[in-house]
Amino acid sequence: MKKKEIKLNFITLTPLWNGNVWNRTDQLRASELFGSLRFWFEVICYFSGITSKDNYEKGILKDNFDSKTYDEIIQEKGVNFDTINEAFNKMDLPLPMRIFGCNGWGGMLKLKSIKLMGVNHKISFPDKFYVNKENFKISETKPSNKEKSNWSAFYFPRGYFYGDFEITFEVVENILEPIFYPLLTYMEKYGYWGGKWNMGFGRLKIKNTLNNEKISRDKFEFSKFDSKRYKDKTIDELIEINEELSISSPMEEYTKFLFNLKKEDNNSCEEFLEKSPSKITIARIMDLESDKEIKNEKEKEILEKLIALKVKLRSYLRLQNSDAKKDEEMKNIRHLVFGERGEGSKILPYIDLREGKFKGGFLSIVGFSQLKLGEEECHD
Repeated sequence: MKKKEIKLNFITLTPLWNGNVWNRTDQLRASELFGSLRFWFEVICYFSGITSKDNYEKGILKDNFDSKTYDEIIQEKGVNFDTINEAFNKMDLPLPMRIFGCNGWGGMLKLKSIKLMGVNHKISFPDKFYVNKENFKISETKPSNKEKSNWSAFYFPRGYFYGDFEITFEVVENILEPIFYPLLTYMEKYGYWGGKWNMGFGRLKIKNTLNNEKISRDKFEFSKFDSKRYKDKTIDELIEINEELSISSPMEEYTKFLFNLKKEDNNSCEEFLEKSPSKITIARIMDLESDKEIKNEKEKEILEKLIALKVKLRSYLRLQNSDAKKDEEMKNIRHLVFGERGEGSKILPYIDLREGKFKGGFLSIVGFSQLKLGEEECHD
């Protein structure tokens, strides 16, 4: 199959974090960026109906690659996109594994290299900031020992990249327009790269394409891989957006939209997952924005306000004087939605650049939990 190199120049909207064994680095790591791309393609495939819970086992896609089936079809019909795909359909190999690879198959997409295009700028993040658990106010001043139990501390990573860089991809030409370009379009609008998404890190924009490629595509042409089972989907069909929420909106309006839950609902964790949103949901908070010209300082302020609002949302799901069973179910739901200590959160602080302004909000992939993460998290 013929391959093509695609070079893209990215610029950070929010800092890009890549972890290492010391948990701090400003180096860009190809494995983490490629892993992010694969994760969001799995999310897209789920919300498109391309994959389902049956394709997963213990939170991991089932690897159905069968070398015997592959060799038989290739030896009979030769190596090309259609025959390879015929073999994949026969062995029922999940689409993310066809694109990104699995044991026995190298995939149709590679991240070949990363090149820095400028200096690594820094934002004046504090080492940590504090959110009051009662009134949810923000402070960058350490509370006194007498008051510290009333505050939650949050730490901004000290090692991160903030600037321009170039990625060179190697892509099988047959997937450029059906998959790769729409995936890049999705990532620019709604995706996250690297790590620390629970802090709103990892939002990138494509500054330019160095091949003069027109990469903007709003439709995934899944039918090119299995016209009998797969249907094409536009990005807009995967997303539901609410632009009517404000910082002062009742928390129930957020929980109803982002993960379809009212505090008084008497649902088990499993029932909550069953009725979770069937789309990726995005709440754009109408009174949380800043001008592009003052991005660096205002970006920190937006992220701090979003994290404080997450604390308020999480607190809303804590029951008062409830029976033990219901309290346990709500705790499991709370941990599933927000993660523990923020890690593994399905509610992500979301910053985007629209109409010349940086706007804040939340992105929810709670619906993805029911096939990838839900079973284990409902029974911690």
